[in-house]
Amino acid sequence: MGVININKSIAPDKDEFRLSNNVILYKHENENYDNDNQTVTKRDTTEIIPIE
Repeated sequence: MGVININKSIAPDKDEFRLSNNVILYKHENENYDNDNQTVTKRDTTEIIPIE
């Protein structure tokens, strides 16, 4: 399943946001290192997690 970016205003204070009864958005912070392994780019990423 892919990862999507989502506007922080949807769930600004929560790590999890229930989209429906069987889907949760899970927000976490990604750290991406550039080729020199020194520069770090942080961005919030939200995953859609289906609940079985």
